[in-house]
Amino acid sequence: MLLVGRFSARQRQQPTVTQSMMFSAIISWLSGLACKTKHENVHGHDQTTETDDIYPLHFIDQASMVRSSIICYNFRFNHVLDAQALHASLLQLLQIGDWRKLGGRLRLNKEGKLEIHVSRHVKSKYDKVRFSHVQLDVAIGEHPLGARLPTETGSSPSIHQGFQPFRSFSHPSDMPAKLLVKHWLTSDEPILCLHITSFTDATLVALSHPHTLADAMGMAGIMTAWSHVLSGRPDLVVPVASPRHDVLSLVGEESDDRAQDRFILEHTLMKGVSMALFVVRVVWDLLTRREVPVHHVFLPAKFVSHLRQQARDELVQAPFLSDGDLITAYFSTMIIKSRLSTGTKSRPATIFNVFNLRGRIDDTFDPDQAYVQNMMLPCTTLLSAEETRSVTFPKVALGLRKSITTQTVDSQVRALVRIAKTSGATPMFVTSPASMVMACTNWSKAQFSRVVDFSAAAVPQHRGTPDADTKSDAPGKPAMFWGSEIASIVPPRDLTIIYGKNATGDYWILGNYRPETWDLIRKDFAAFD
Repeated sequence: MLLVGRFSARQRQQPTVTQSMMFSAIISWLSGLACKTKHENVHGHDQTTETDDIYPLHFIDQASMVRSSIICYNFRFNHVLDAQALHASLLQLLQIGDWRKLGGRLRLNKEGKLEIHVSRHVKSKYDKVRFSHVQLDVAIGEHPLGARLPTETGSSPSIHQGFQPFRSFSHPSDMPAKLLVKHWLTSDEPILCLHITSFTDATLVALSHPHTLADAMGMAGIMTAWSHVLSGRPDLVVPVASPRHDVLSLVGEESDDRAQDRFILEHTLMKGVSMALFVVRVVWDLLTRREVPVHHVFLPAKFVSHLRQQARDELVQAPFLSDGDLITAYFSTMIIKSRLSTGTKSRPATIFNVFNLRGRIDDTFDPDQAYVQNMMLPCTTLLSAEETRSVTFPKVALGLRKSITTQTVDSQVRALVRIAKTSGATPMFVTSPASMVMACTNWSKAQFSRVVDFSAAAVPQHRGTPDADTKSDAPGKPAMFWGSEIASIVPPRDLTIIYGKNATGDYWILGNYRPETWDLIRKDFAAFD
């Protein structure tokens, strides 16, 4: 998701901050953040008992767009798994050290910040996980909805349904249709919801939570630890890092000398009149195009190789370009071309490429601990109106790579955190209020296909699906996974999520694109075939 919105962290107020926060204030309002008013926290700000351990949520966890989002991670296994074993092992994990944090309740304190309360009683009356299991006595390919799940299409790229039709596989039927963080503040719901759907030849496992708990890398840490416990190896579970102290608390502060360097794009930070005009454009777009089509995209390894060859042919001295650079550039170029093809005159563009802070800041992170929190900020690539007029994806990929190389070094990341803390909002670096804005988040480094191993829960006498891929579909390993945003009051648009690649180098993508963008992508896929 595009991380935009006000932070609830301590801010250093300056005369210009009010103007620079205008956009994030609008976004907070549009988000319908349900934990702003006192009466909505039915548990009361003072309900801190001596029997509760309190885990604060950290700097980026408090961003308004993060706080207003509910996310679900869905895994398809082409094998029958023991649902009770999965549930029991997850509960066991939540009894280990500060992994207890995941079994608490979400609360709002007097300062308006979210925090997690965990009962110290071993035999607490509260469930640590909301668990539901649906048993269907039918093969997944014979189920009306299961048969429609996206499947690989060999060496041809393809477009599939998004996650909306499959919401019943993501959470129990009695969950509120409009699920907001208010649900957790006005109930005693556990933070984690585990929903399992069993077929006679497959299993769907969905784990959902308020986004304020963790990002994709944080979820990868949870899935790794859960897999270890399920496999009977709780000794391999690493500690939760900084459960009560934000590891970023001193980063970007006045005492952080390395954060005082000027950020390379600091001169383009939006504020004042430019910010006001940009807000008007965003709000108008939201009001006039409330919904945009959401689809999954299958990108085979052959198509990614095709993109790489195109980049080599066009760029005289092609530098290193990752698959993520190529894929992000390809879909960003499709967005730009389709927007300009509708009669819109040439406009600048801004690409927000969300990156993981873990390991990017020197002397800060311990590789032997799990950072179960949100740690992402945008790496920004700016394209002028002239560049968008003759845009090609190899040139965009080159720009993305240069941005990553220059903006994600230690001093620049510290400076970016400094700006975020000073302004109280995710920095918006845009050259013009008329800029087209798009975003991408790449989950490849989470490596869900590798870290998730539920083989210990595989039922020996199960019957696998007829089309199971024996090369990548070992018992207990996910054949596919996808993310779904169960709730987001501000519908995302021009957003790309790269889930990652499978054992054969194929990628699954989620796109929130306008109809004209999907039309252009379909034409390009047809030409490739």
